Amino acid sequence: MREWIGNDFYVPYEVVFSNGVYWKGAVHWIAAASRNDSLYFDVENERLFKMASPPMCSRSGLGTFNVCDGKLCYVDANVQFFRVYAMENYDAGWSLRYNVEIDGVMGHLPKASVENYSQSLLCLAREEGEGKLVMVVHAPGKIFAYDLEGRNCRKLCDVELGKGDAPGNLLFSGFDAYPYAASLAFGR
Repeated sequence: MREWIGNDFYVPYEVVFSNGVYWKGAVHWIAAASRNDSLYFDVENERLFKMASPPMCSRSGLGTFNVCDGKLCYVDANVQFFRVYAMENYDAGWSLRYNVEIDGVMGHLPKASVENYSQSLLCLAREEGEGKLVMVVHAPGKIFAYDLEGRNCRKLCDVELGKGDAPGNLLFSGFDAYPYAASLAFGR
């Protein structure tokens, strides 16, 4: 097992280290303020680099990096929309891949699921088999997969409230799910 013994480094306090994602040999972190650069750490060379933050980064307050189709993605979410930006390489910068209005997603859900119109985007993933790119969305009592290309929704499962939870509560918050990835890595 390799252990990093490099020099200490200092970063702006706006960088969010809780949701780093590994892409192209480096761990990437978002700057919580759109005016600041995001960061990535090249694991092989043990060096820290700056990179441009996504266009909408942090204006909504909810967003995360993700890897999909070999691209670094930034998913920006707020009460009005979900936006997915993608980057193929550092020189190409960010491009808007999907702009999904919440009304459009919620309109596909059964009426019983949207009485208080709360939702939470859990993750962005490509489905096995069919290969559809979906957003996994949690609405009160249910979890759905929203097909970004086909713009349709299907229920994945029901979610029961715990004791003392009010109807309409969400049990999972933003980006609480991660796609399964086969790996030989293990923790200590």
